[in-house]
Amino acid sequence: FQPVQSTLVNFTLEGQGRSASTGPNIRGKMPNTAYLAQIQTFSLTNTQIEGIIPDFSNSLNLNKLILSNNNFTGPFAINNPSVAQVEIQNNNLTGIGSLFAANMWKLHGQDNDFENAVPSFVACQDISDINLSRNQFTGYLAGSLSTNLELKKLNLSENALTEGAAQRIFEDMMTNWTANTRDGVTVNLSGNPQVRESRLIKNATTGGIIRELRSAGWTILLNA
Repeated sequence: FQPVQSTLVNFTLEGQGRSASTGPNIRGKMPNTAYLAQIQTFSLTNTQIEGIIPDFSNSLNLNKLILSNNNFTGPFAINNPSVAQVEIQNNNLTGIGSLFAANMWKLHGQDNDFENAVPSFVACQDISDINLSRNQFTGYLAGSLSTNLELKKLNLSENALTEGAAQRIFEDMMTNWTANTRDGVTVNLSGNPQVRESRLIKNATTGGIIRELRSAGWTILLNA
């Protein structure tokens, strides 16, 4: 995979699959992207490209970063105020570092190997659509989503979240809703073995939050 030109505004490349069994395909490492000052859309999907994803901090016109269905590894971080849409699903990524993307409204990172705590979105105030399902997240730091008042979809299903992490998530959701009362929000925590509605509703605080959010028009998905 050869480096792309610095004057590119839009880059789109789709391969034939991320598995060697798919036959001839696009292979190699991610090229140096530090000089892509004009890029607005960078889309590289369905390839056997591997290595660490750069943070695109020098690409201040970047709006869409689409890197789904590849073989990227290591941590992912973004430090770019212009990025609005990030899709990194179906890779081999193991962690999420700092997210500094003031205009980011969408982050899809399902089907990776993310672990430890769900990342903080304090520096991503426009975020509305988060899908980090089918990973290995176990924890959640209070305040990570309490001030993201545009949030509409939060999918953390099929992770390994603890009951305590789920309680902190709902406490943040209550703070969030109180600051911007709205309906139509979906919070999906189903498929986390330690998170069960039957236990959460026994907790006076968490149970009360779940009932109030549902009565406000929120969809809350949990294991029974």
